[in-house]
Amino acid sequence: MSELSQIAAKIRGWQEERKLSDSQMLREFPGLGSTKTYTRIVAGDCEDLDCERWLRDYAAVWNLIQLLAESAAEQEEIYPDLTTVTDLRKAVADAMRETGNARLVLVQGPSGSGKTTAARFLQAKYGARIVICEATEIWKDNANAMLGGILQSLGTKQPPVSMAERFNLAVSRLAESRCCLVIDEAHHLGPRTLNLVKSIINQTPGEVVLLALGTLWQRLETQAYAEARQLTGNRLAERLRFEGVETADVERILERRLGMDGEAKAAAKALAQAARAHGNLAFVRLVCRQARRLAGNSRVTADHLARATALVAGTR
Repeated sequence: MSELSQIAAKIRGWQEERKLSDSQMLREFPGLGSTKTYTRIVAGDCEDLDCERWLRDYAAVWNLIQLLAESAAEQEEIYPDLTTVTDLRKAVADAMRETGNARLVLVQGPSGSGKTTAARFLQAKYGARIVICEATEIWKDNANAMLGGILQSLGTKQPPVSMAERFNLAVSRLAESRCCLVIDEAHHLGPRTLNLVKSIINQTPGEVVLLALGTLWQRLETQAYAEARQLTGNRLAERLRFEGVETADVERILERRLGMDGEAKAAAKALAQAARAHGNLAFVRLVCRQARRLAGNSRVTADHLARATALVAGTR
């Protein structure tokens, strides 16, 4: 059985456990393709299909399913209407309509603000159209290492050795179907790799999304000002700045996880303020868990939430 068929079988098994119809699955995960394509791949009939493309799409869907399953197992829920998800989705959709060079989306925010989760939802929505890779310290001024990482994210298991060959192959692959390249931890880039991002935008029709810690990106713009300015000049489609978890998002989480309704508005403001100092969404999830423990079999109240906030903050 091929790797594609194996992943398809896992997806089908997850679907059957939850008793979802094919139409529900395809509506939730467009990366699976049409009903005909999905049925064929599940059955192992991959003849005349672009297996490499569908493998990337199905792997992205399976990654999202695993993410949702992990969250459910830990009583953590991921909501597609959180601010980071909706804002990034809109920014990328706008960039996809751009025909000039203004196809860069820069996302700045602290750890825990939901940047990576938003990118994963984007990948599940658009499938192989979204290619996600993670920058490392090695990338800073090593364009060859960056190109190798991009090619591996595109499914090239053994990238060419020379930088020229890597660049030409990466451009060719990204241009095949106007891929959107998402680079997580982009604050690890440097002058040379920033120039490489510019070249990718110039020579491919797709979009580039950079996800970065706000403070470190600001430092990068200072240290590599000329290169960063070229990117954020006429190539910038939109810059998203997330200062921390939004009060409206905390309110949604309190309503959905703890069943708080009228009290949620009043409680969300204080919890959001504490979360911005102690880990954003991760802190909110821990507080919700602690509040439920304090409440036991009773309904969670604002008092439980305040006590839980103080307890969790004391451990951070």
